[in-house]
Amino acid sequence: MMQAPPPSAYALTAGNMGLTLCSDSVAQWQGPALLAYNDAVFTEEDFVSISRIGGSSKHAKPWKTGRFGNGYISNSRCFQGGLQLSVYHLTDLPSFVSGKHVVLFDPQGVYLPNISTANPGKRIEYVTSKAISLYKDQFFPYCAFGCDMKSPFHGTLFRFPLRNADQAANSKLSKQAYIEDDISSMFVQLYEEGILSLLFLKSVLSVEMYVWDVGMPEPRKTYSCSINSANDDVVWHRQALQRFSKLKYVSDCEMDAFSLDFLSEAVVGGLSQNRTHKFYVVQTMASPSSRIGSFAAMAAKDYDMHLLPWASVAACVSDDSLNDDHLKLGRAFCFLPLPVKTGFRVHINGYFEVSSNRRGIWYGDDMDRSGKIRSIWNRLLLEDVVAPSFAKLLLGMQQFLGSTKTYYSLWPIGSFEEPWSLLVEHIYRIIWGSPVLYSDVEGGKWVSPEEAYLHDMEISGSKEIGDVLVQLGMPIVPLPSDLFEMILNCKSDRHQKVVTPDSVRHYLRDSKYLSTLGRSHNFLLLEYCLEDLIDTDVGIHASHLPLLPLASGDYGSLSRSSEGIVYYICNELEYMLLQQMSNRLIDRTIPVKLLCRLTSIANVSGANLVVFSVNEFVQLFSEFVPAEWKYKMKVLWNPSSNSTHPASSWFLLFWRYLREQCEELSLFGDWPIIPSVSGHLYRPSRQKKLLNLQKLSEKMQHVLVKIGCTILDSNYCIEHPDLINYVHDADAPGILDAIYDVSSSDGINQLLQCLEAKERDELRQFLLDPKWFVGKKMDDSHIQNSKWLPIYRVYDGESTDNSKYSDLVNPRKFLPPIDCPECLFTSEFIYNLSNTEEELLRRFYGVERMRKTEFYKLHVLNRIEELETDVRDSIMLSVLQELPQLCVEDASFREILRNLEFLPPLVAL
Repeated sequence: MMQAPPPSAYALTAGNMGLTLCSDSVAQWQGPALLAYNDAVFTEEDFVSISRIGGSSKHAKPWKTGRFGNGYISNSRCFQGGLQLSVYHLTDLPSFVSGKHVVLFDPQGVYLPNISTANPGKRIEYVTSKAISLYKDQFFPYCAFGCDMKSPFHGTLFRFPLRNADQAANSKLSKQAYIEDDISSMFVQLYEEGILSLLFLKSVLSVEMYVWDVGMPEPRKTYSCSINSANDDVVWHRQALQRFSKLKYVSDCEMDAFSLDFLSEAVVGGLSQNRTHKFYVVQTMASPSSRIGSFAAMAAKDYDMHLLPWASVAACVSDDSLNDDHLKLGRAFCFLPLPVKTGFRVHINGYFEVSSNRRGIWYGDDMDRSGKIRSIWNRLLLEDVVAPSFAKLLLGMQQFLGSTKTYYSLWPIGSFEEPWSLLVEHIYRIIWGSPVLYSDVEGGKWVSPEEAYLHDMEISGSKEIGDVLVQLGMPIVPLPSDLFEMILNCKSDRHQKVVTPDSVRHYLRDSKYLSTLGRSHNFLLLEYCLEDLIDTDVGIHASHLPLLPLASGDYGSLSRSSEGIVYYICNELEYMLLQQMSNRLIDRTIPVKLLCRLTSIANVSGANLVVFSVNEFVQLFSEFVPAEWKYKMKVLWNPSSNSTHPASSWFLLFWRYLREQCEELSLFGDWPIIPSVSGHLYRPSRQKKLLNLQKLSEKMQHVLVKIGCTILDSNYCIEHPDLINYVHDADAPGILDAIYDVSSSDGINQLLQCLEAKERDELRQFLLDPKWFVGKKMDDSHIQNSKWLPIYRVYDGESTDNSKYSDLVNPRKFLPPIDCPECLFTSEFIYNLSNTEEELLRRFYGVERMRKTEFYKLHVLNRIEELETDVRDSIMLSVLQELPQLCVEDASFREILRNLEFLPPLVAL
């Protein structure tokens, strides 16, 4: 009826009652039935095994478990046991045909003729016997999937007639009744589980489901699941259990890995819907000499338990777009799927000891001796066989998934119930040295957890810092947060390296590639390395990290505040001023946040960082000027011809800095820092000050320069509140002080000898400006110093045109009396003063105007005979005319005249 029978199939048939039956009582079982076909043929050993109630010839050959795949119906590792316990949920009269025999079971002994409870079934050789001709209708339902009940059948076909409600009521085996819809529903479930059911079997390559309605010439396929392209290589891999089981004297475990492609097909409304899935399978047989191998030998010897240290794991690598999550949610298998969800994202198959109802695997501490052996076995199977298989699976999945979210989803994540929690711990322990984690380091490679630095990729900014560390050769492994936490929280005696500021600090100390990074990457590293430290602890925990960005473009190393090179954090002006030592300045172009953090550290002396101040500048000043200048009062400054001298532009910045940052110039009192117009620099001195000529006229400036006063060079913006202590103002007191500062032991006269008459007049006029005497700006000492200056023009006694200059003290000077002949004035009298000057000299300098009586007595009357006749006569006439007034001025004056011979002798006519 079928041209090519499938390797394994199930068919729901409508049934055929017929007349030629072996017994009238079996007629009721000729109705709807479930047929199960397998292309394997029963051996004589199989017949013997299935005939033994409560036992099996496979007991000592555990690798033969599930050869026929009967677990689809029986859910039993041993069909014979399952036949007794499971198929009887469906029927009271199961049967099958294989080879040239047909076998029928009637455990109740009520339907088949000539049977008993001791022999509750019949085995009939139908090829040569007359049974087929006698009971044609009885055996007609077996004519399917290539079986004609005439010649030997090269396969096995089970028939399970469905128990109806009446039969269920009378059955001693089960009260469960089934109708066609129930089986159709089972087909749907089997289709959904079909791939998983085939996943770990050794021989079954496909499962097909058919419906055979009355009047149909052949069954109609509704569902199928099969291994796609089941070539010899696939068959060889799936039979690894038999191969490994037969090996002797194996010292190492045997491990095999391969991929399986599955094809699922559902026929709906005459249309076929196909889906493909790929699985990656790893299967392992432990060595007989291993811990679990020794335990298996002990169990066989002491408990007659024949166990195989065999397990396999499989992961679905199909596209997530198929939405077949049930294929990716981990299940436990004992060759066939168990109703146990493990919490894994891979399926776990093993030679487990399962509970009697196959609802779970044996596990627990409060069991009897036999149960404890089973529990220990399952634990060993998980730890010694499943865990290595899982590690191998992770390695193999890399070729399919790469470093993707799907790959890492295969890892056990979350909480797990026992015994799967033990497996989780063992997996994380066993993969410690295996390259199961992907890092972009060295262009991308797989590394082991032992090598890796785990990195939580979901933390803000983590990708950026991870990328930088990879460039340095750090095997960074970015992981989803849940897997990251899982690895860290898994119980282990090993320390898992994690990307933290502390671990990065330790790594960077030995890194040889920091110099290869771009500047922005170094900023990122520095900020990250400081992230977990309080300011005061930076020098302790971040020492020897060469990450400080310097103005020179290089990098400095952090250290304790009392150790290593000190680096300075400057404001903008300081930054320009100190460029000569840029290798000790923190780069001001770094991100503001990072600069603020470094400043905060410096403020608490948390490391070898200092916020630059004038005190630091004083200590470093020899870095900017020749060291030999220190303590010198005066040095020649010539930057154009001497490269060791500070440049003019630098001096401008320096004095701007002093104005803004230095309150007292005395801090630089050991250094010549005040520029003069002579090209020299002078030490700040309160005793010998410079003179600021900025507000003076050009003539006055010329006079003071000619005298040799130390003149401040105003071209360098020399302005400072404290400068008043070191530089004279351009007022009368200041100029007087400046003149006397440069006078030598030769005296003030010698100093001013170089001045011409107009220059002396200019100086005198400046000093005798009334504004200096308002508010006593000119004190007594300044007035006294001013008296000694030879800037006052005096009569020379001969000619007013050749007047000379003198001071006011030596000899004492007077204002000349009014209305007296100038020709009689001597050098005691000041010449050619303005009214204002005369008034200032009189009021503040104590210069008096000589009285006429005094003048006549001292300068005329005592030398009357020496005077020329015209002069004498003119003066005496004036005296006689003013005599009354003169006598009032000096009462003795009349007596002096009485005795004075001033009249010329009479000449005889």
